[in-house]
Amino acid sequence: MLARLSFVFGEDINLSEEENMDESVQVSYVPAALPFTGKLRIERDYTLGEYCQFSMEYPSVLQEKISQSQFQESMSKINLLLYRAESNRARHSLDHLLACLTLYTFPLCFESFYQKRMDELDQAIQAENDRVYAPVGLKLWNPKNYAFLYVSFCQIYDLHIHLEESLNDIYICAA
Repeated sequence: MLARLSFVFGEDINLSEEENMDESVQVSYVPAALPFTGKLRIERDYTLGEYCQFSMEYPSVLQEKISQSQFQESMSKINLLLYRAESNRARHSLDHLLACLTLYTFPLCFESFYQKRMDELDQAIQAENDRVYAPVGLKLWNPKNYAFLYVSFCQIYDLHIHLEESLNDIYICAA
């Protein structure tokens, strides 16, 4: 593979250095449960193909913060709302047809079906933050912020700063 890359980039890569690597190097293993360092990503699950859903696998770093059932309940709510938003193709087609027929003034006056579902997702995430995550010092970020590639959890270091989500909120996340 490196030979192919060297051809593409026009560089000479000496493959003999890789072949003579020291095999006596000990591999260190990472413990199963690491302490929560401030930021956690839950990756997107592609088992349903094009539908957007997130992994239901409980991360062990959250054991001290929330229970497995609370985590899975939150992820299933998010997955259900995303499925509802993307599954009704007839409604999406109708929204696009009405937008075209009205020279795109329809979306200015009315919300599309998808936008209504995204508003429901925003409300559900805010409710989950208030009910489950804020009391233990976590914040669940909306996957819209990350192009629906992952859901992010961030530790709130100062609980007195956590107010309603607005421009004045300050969340300090460790990178």
